[in-house]
Amino acid sequence: MSRNKTETTDAFREFSEAFQRWQWLLPPIGDLRNPNSPTYPIELDLDHAVSSLASVGKRALEGDTRADWPAIVPEYLADLNAVERNVVAAAVPVERKRKYEAYISECRSVWQKISLLPVPADGHLGFRKYVLSNFRFLEELHEFHVTESSPIKVRYESNHVFVELNFSPRAPELTFEFGNLTKADKPPKSFSLDDLAYWAGVGLRFDYDRFQLDSSVNLAEFIESVARFVERHGWSVLSNNPHSRDFLAAKQAERERRIAEEMV
Repeated sequence: MSRNKTETTDAFREFSEAFQRWQWLLPPIGDLRNPNSPTYPIELDLDHAVSSLASVGKRALEGDTRADWPAIVPEYLADLNAVERNVVAAAVPVERKRKYEAYISECRSVWQKISLLPVPADGHLGFRKYVLSNFRFLEELHEFHVTESSPIKVRYESNHVFVELNFSPRAPELTFEFGNLTKADKPPKSFSLDDLAYWAGVGLRFDYDRFQLDSSVNLAEFIESVARFVERHGWSVLSNNPHSRDFLAAKQAERERRIAEEMV
């Protein structure tokens, strides 16, 4: 067995043992039906933290390949740390505080082990690999670079334009969005694949129906089709041509009016 595979197996085993041990622990949470209790705010927050760990831990235990574990864990740890700070500041007996702190420590240990779980390099069903391969033209021809990637998301940015692809396995569906980068205090003007399809004169919507995204092979076929379509029809917009951008915005508004009329 290779070293990487051994490390992966060890990380999962250590997480699995810690998570299953944690599941047997009784949270120090009393009656949440009494909002007048001095420990109510703490225990309400702790109950939320327990629910989050139970949900995410179950996904990890099942080998979910959609999550970027090292990226998502810090947010949950921050919530847990906030609960711990409230415990320290609370006017409750020392013994009660110790129970809270001991349980929070166990939760933190499990989260830390989740953060060490491996993330598939190719992404969920190969999503990241297929996007980076098929959308290479963004980097080679339009001076984009990858600013964010996870098993189900890849984002590119140039000096003025962003392109973002997200894969939602539950639906399953893939969303493609692009637009101009703006100042932080202004929302970016963005467009969808459907907007680009309407601008290109191929209909109100991109032809999603001929694709099934339930397997790696089908996902690869769909991403390749989207990439070729964007490369062919989005050239001037991706190059930040202001006239093309304004025309696309006008076509987007026209498309939205047509859809609204069809719904009447």
